Amino acid sequence: MRTMVQRAAEGLGLELVPSRRCYALVSWLQERERSVYPLEEGYMAGPLAPPPLPIRAVSVPLPEAARGDRWAWATLPLAALAEAAEWEMGFSGLVPLPAGLDPETPVPGIRLFSATRALAMAGWIAGLEPVRLAIADQQLILEAGLEDRWLLTNLPEQEAATADQAFQRARLDAGGMQFIAVQASEEDQRFEGFWLLRDLPDG
Repeated sequence: MRTMVQRAAEGLGLELVPSRRCYALVSWLQERERSVYPLEEGYMAGPLAPPPLPIRAVSVPLPEAARGDRWAWATLPLAALAEAAEWEMGFSGLVPLPAGLDPETPVPGIRLFSATRALAMAGWIAGLEPVRLAIADQQLILEAGLEDRWLLTNLPEQEAATADQAFQRARLDAGGMQFIAVQASEEDQRFEGFWLLRDLPDG
C-alpha cells in the first residue's frame, strides 16, 4: 500500500514518512476486519492468496556510540505505563495502550544504562523509529523503521528461551506492549529516553 498512499499524499502536498509505528491505524483496520467488512456484500473471509514470507534483514550491531555500559530486563504493570506521560524524560515515544486490559498485566521491556552517554544514546534510538523487541537465534534484536534490525546483545540459550516466552505472553496478554528505557543509572528517576512499543503480527 505504500506506493498508493505516497501518490495520494503527493497529490495533497503532504510529505509521507513511512513507519510501522502506526498502531492506531492498525487497530482501526483490525476492528473493521472484525465488524465492518464481513457485513459487506460479496465479502470473502481470509486472503485470496497466501501472503509472501517476509524477508528479514540481517541484524546489525549497534554502533559504539549507542552502546550503554550495561542493560537489564524489566517489567512494569500496564497501570504504571498509563502514567508515563507524567514521567520526567528526554526523548520519548508513547503510544495509546490497548483498551480493556487488566491494569496489573505485566509488560516486558529492557533498561539501557550509561553514566556518560545516556542522553546521546536516547537521541540516537529516537532517530531509529523503534518498533519492537524480538528474540531470534539467541539474539536480542531491536526492530526499527520499516525493516531495520539492530543487534542489542547475544543471550545464553536458557535466557533467550525465557525472554522469548515472556514476549509471546505479552503479545497475547498485554496487546503486544513492550518498552525500552534509557537511564544514566539504575537509581536515576529520570528517563533520558522511553519508548512504548507494540509487537503486532506481521502482515
